Amino acid sequence: MGNTTSQLTRIVGDKAADFTLPPDFFEGACYPQCSVQIIEISINSLPVEILLYIFSHFTVPEISRYILPVCTKWYNVGSDKSLWKSLKFGSGWAATKNFSASTIRRLIQQSPNLKTFEYHSNNYIARIIQTLAKHCPQLQTLEIQSKALTYRTVESLVINCPLITQLSLYRIEGNDYTKYMPLANLKNLRALEFSGCDWAVDELMLAMAKNCTKLQYLNLQSLSFLSDKSLSVLLSNSKGTLKTIMLCLWEITDKSFEQVAECTNLERLTIVPAVNISNSCFLKFQNLKRLETLTLSRLWSVSPSVCSAVFGHPNLKNLRDVDLVFADAVDNTVIKSLVQNALNLSVLSLERCTLITDDGMYSVVAWCKKLVYLNLEGMQGIHGTFLLGIDSTLPLLRVLRVDHCYMLEPAILKKILVRKKKSKLSVFTEVSHVYNEMESSLMRYPATHQARFQVNFGLLNVKNPGPFELSSYVFRKSIW
Repeated sequence: MGNTTSQLTRIVGDKAADFTLPPDFFEGACYPQCSVQIIEISINSLPVEILLYIFSHFTVPEISRYILPVCTKWYNVGSDKSLWKSLKFGSGWAATKNFSASTIRRLIQQSPNLKTFEYHSNNYIARIIQTLAKHCPQLQTLEIQSKALTYRTVESLVINCPLITQLSLYRIEGNDYTKYMPLANLKNLRALEFSGCDWAVDELMLAMAKNCTKLQYLNLQSLSFLSDKSLSVLLSNSKGTLKTIMLCLWEITDKSFEQVAECTNLERLTIVPAVNISNSCFLKFQNLKRLETLTLSRLWSVSPSVCSAVFGHPNLKNLRDVDLVFADAVDNTVIKSLVQNALNLSVLSLERCTLITDDGMYSVVAWCKKLVYLNLEGMQGIHGTFLLGIDSTLPLLRVLRVDHCYMLEPAILKKILVRKKKSKLSVFTEVSHVYNEMESSLMRYPATHQARFQVNFGLLNVKNPGPFELSSYVFRKSIW
C-alpha cells in the first residue's frame, strides 16, 4: 500500500474540495483501502423540531439576548410560545441588574403562556407585577423577593392569575397584613412559602387556611408574629395532603406540633428550633410512616429514652436523610436505635451533638452501609477510633465532615487524610494546629481564666465537666 493514494472529499455547503492523502496514510492499517468522506451539516438545515429541543435548554432571557438576534430562522423558532414558559431573574447572569425594567416588562408581554416567574429586586416591582397580571393568566409559580407591595398590586395579581399553585415570598417589607389579604383567595395553592415577612400574622394565615386546604408544601421561616393560633388551623386543614413541612418559628408549641404528627403523608419534616416539643408530643411523631427526610435543631425538651423509642419505631424505617443539630436528647442509645431501624440511611448529620461518643459512632459504621454523607462537625465527645478504615467499612461514603472536633486524635485524623487520596472520600476539617496553639497558650493563665477562654472559643475538656457543660450552653445560644 506504499504507493496508494486516496481521495478525501470535504463538502461544505455547496462547495467541494479534494485532498490527496500521503502515500503512507494507510500503512499498518488492518482494513482495506477506502475513501473517507466527511460531511459538515449546517445547524440551520436541522428540522425545526430539533432546533426547538436545543433552544428549550436556554432560559427566556438567554433566548432573547443570544438566539433571536442571530438570523430570521432563529428568530422565528426562538419566538415559539412553547419556549416562553419560564422567566427567572434571580442571581448570577440572570440577575435583575443585567436587565432594565422595560426589557423585563417586554419579555413578560411576549410570554402569554408564562407558567413560572421569579423576581429578586426592589426595582419597579409594582409595574412588573401589574404587567404580569395583565399578560400572563396561566401563571402557576410565583417567587418574589422585593420591597412592600400595595393592596391594588396584590389584588390585581390574584384576580388575573387565579391558577397560581406555588407562591414564594421572601423578605417582603412592611407590617400591614391587610395589603396581602387578597392572597387568601388563591384556592389552587399547593405550595406556600413565606420567609422574613413581618406582615404574615395570624389574621392573614387564618384567612388563607379557609381556602388553602390542599397544600402539599409548607415552608414558614422567620415569621416573628405567627403563633399556634393560625398555624395549627392551617396544618389541620391540609393534614391529608401535606408532604413537606419546614418550620423555623420560635413561638409555636405542642398545639401545632400535634397537627404535624397527624400529617400521615408527610415525607419531609424540618423543625428549627424544636425547643418547645414535649415528650408526649414527640412520641406521636412515630406515626409518620412515610417520613424520609427529618431535620431537628435544639431538641432539648425531649428525654433520650423517648427519643430512642421514636427513632427505633418500625414506622420510621424509611428514613434516608437525618439532620440533628444541637440535639441534647440524642445520645449513644438514640443513635443505636436510629441506625438499627433505618437501614437505608444515606445522609446523617449529628452536628454539635455533644453526648455522642465513639461507642455510638461504632454502631453507625456497623449498620449504615448505604451512608454517603456523614457530618460530625463540633462533636466534642468523639476521639475518632471508629474512623480507622472508614473508607472500606462504609464503601459508599463520599463526604466526611469533622470540623471543630477538638477531641479527635491527631494521629487518626492524619491517617484519614492520607488514605483519602487513594479513595473517593472527601474529608472536611480545620487545621488542627490552630487548636493546639490556643490550648497551649491557656496554660499560662489561672484555672478560672482557662475556663472562660474554653467557653469563648469552644475549647472543650471532657475531663473537666464544668467548662464542658457551660460551653455546650454557650454554643446553643450563639451558633443558631
